[in-house]
Amino acid sequence: MGADKLNTNILTIDCSYGINICVFAKDKDFVFSCLETKKQSDSLLLEIDNLLIKAGLTIKDIDVIAVCVGPGSFTGIRVAISIAKGLALGSHAKIVTFNSFETIVPEEKNFGILVEGFGDNTYYYLNKFGRVFMGCENKDKIVKLFENTKVYTLSKKNMQMFEELGPKLVQYNVKQAIVSRVEHSKFITSNQIAPLYLRASQAEIERNNHGN
Repeated sequence: MGADKLNTNILTIDCSYGINICVFAKDKDFVFSCLETKKQSDSLLLEIDNLLIKAGLTIKDIDVIAVCVGPGSFTGIRVAISIAKGLALGSHAKIVTFNSFETIVPEEKNFGILVEGFGDNTYYYLNKFGRVFMGCENKDKIVKLFENTKVYTLSKKNMQMFEELGPKLVQYNVKQAIVSRVEHSKFITSNQIAPLYLRASQAEIERNNHGN
């Protein structure tokens, strides 16, 4: 099963950075991308319904649900996972997961990705010829790690870049990753979905600071 020609209907849910959902139908792709990070729990199901209608499908027609487990918004990740679990239970769809770096990973052997987080935090993904490093640090602390490496940066302040690249990258990179997992039957159960947090939550950080 190649990425260009599917024999399954796949729904992807990603709330790590706004709302990004896709329906990879057997004959066509449908994408919804929105930068709004508020009220994800209120609008996510509505947008999923709208996208399914555009695709001429119902949730019962979905064979696989793919959910992004992070890194990114703590609330968004939890909302996406909860919705994915509920939809999978109701539709009996199989589940696969992907991480938010996979939405922007290029086809290169030596590259890094910086994603602007909250405050001074920067999420990073570094592929040094197959050796992968991931984490969340102050950008100044990881400069040396990225020496002699082509770096892709995604900033919340650069909305135009995100809007232009988001749908295209999701359709290509995420679809490639998801289809590969489906082809190799790398499905998991709802109980096995684990958020990919590369830093402590703000509440945990504040608790630790007060405790010191």
